[in-house]
This record gives sequence, C-alpha cells and structure tokens, in this order.
Amino acid sequence: MRGRAYQPGFQHRQVLASWLGALLAITALGLISAWSRYGLVVAPFGASTVLLFGHPESPLAQPRNMVLGNSLAAVLSGSLLLLALALLFHRLPPRPTPYPHHWL
Repeated sequence: MRGRAYQPGFQHRQVLASWLGALLAITALGLISAWSRYGLVVAPFGASTVLLFGHPESPLAQPRNMVLGNSLAAVLSGSLLLLALALLFHRLPPRPTPYPHHWL
C-alpha cells in the first residue's frame, strides 16, 4: 500500500469518458490512415492518447509537448489531428475540461 498514497483517484465517469475519447481518437486515426494509405497509428500516439484523454492537466499533455514530441517520433499530421480531437472532446461535455492549460 506504500505506493497507493501517490495514486490519484478517479470517478467511474472520468474513466469512461477517457476510454471513450481514446477509442474515438484511435479509431479516427485508423480510418484516416486506411483511407490515405499513410500510417498514422503508431506507438507514440498510444501514449499521447493516454495523456490527452486520461490526464489532460499533465504538462506532457499540453500542445507544445505533444506536437513537438510526436513530430520527432511520428508524423506531424497525426499529431495535429489528435490534438484537434482532444480540443473538441474536452469542450463537448456539459462542464468542459479546461484544455489546454497553455499552448507554448
């Protein structure tokens, strides 16, 4: 139980919303990848999806870190698409999540 003191608690609604956002984002990237025949579903997007939809207040989930980091590791267009989906996702609920906390 020693490490449990540092684990954040999440409501079931937050877990379901994060799962749904990640599912929609990865599905959109997969469909666009299949349509364009350009690989957009790569490993860095899995990690970015976890950050963007599961922990949007993290410094690593902010646009600067997400886009620049993925630009070095994967394709720029996928990073921008994933960011656009996260911006839309966090503005849709009745009580929108403040995302991003900063752009640069």
